[in-house]
Amino acid sequence: MLYVAYGSNLNVEQMKYRVPGAKPHGSGYINNWKLDFHGTDGTAYATITHSQGYKVPVVLWEMSDKDELIMDMYEGYPNSYYKKKIAVYVGDKKKFGTVYIMNEARRVARPSRKYVNTVRNGYTYFDLDLTYLNDALDRNSVDFYQDDLIEVREFKKFVVQTPKKSGGKKPKKKKGKYSDISIWKEPKKESKKSLPGDLRTYMGSIAAGDGFWDAGYEEDYSLDRVGSKRKPSLDDYDGYYD
Repeated sequence: MLYVAYGSNLNVEQMKYRVPGAKPHGSGYINNWKLDFHGTDGTAYATITHSQGYKVPVVLWEMSDKDELIMDMYEGYPNSYYKKKIAVYVGDKKKFGTVYIMNEARRVARPSRKYVNTVRNGYTYFDLDLTYLNDALDRNSVDFYQDDLIEVREFKKFVVQTPKKSGGKKPKKKKGKYSDISIWKEPKKESKKSLPGDLRTYMGSIAAGDGFWDAGYEEDYSLDRVGSKRKPSLDDYDGYYD
């Protein structure tokens, strides 16, 4: 089969370890899909979401039926990822391959720096446009904050005031004593559109400057492979999905 890779399986060293019989069969794009990261925060993995107007750089790998069974195991098929036939545009040619897509129940979350740099290494090796990966990471950061803001329970503080008696005076607070009472309040159902405009702007601004996506990438072990400073351990790929 022709396997369509868009995440960490763009990485040649990883593929040599996982599926030694797989051979690169060209690179191209899939149209009307966007690159996303879903799963558990800090260990999210790449997936693609059907979205008009977007496209994702991919690499085609040629592999045998036996190799496909091995790939099924690494991708957690069918529990974590499912398979789909998809059109890939390689230059002026249209080819069809099999892609693994994460089951949609997983929520948006941030990947580890090591995982991102494994993907980045593949982009560099195959000369793919890093703009698509960087845009996906920026979008992921904003989506993560907004999603978290909407779905988590909010701790809101309410000031309980002692009512004034008719003709009386409002009681004074004693020094060091507080009459504020903090309570849990279930958040109402909200959507991203229902967030106040200034709050959307604020969340977008802190996401854009989030240190999670800063130059810390440069300090990560995985990026060392780009400069061939040392050979990666096979343990680095343990547990990676796409």
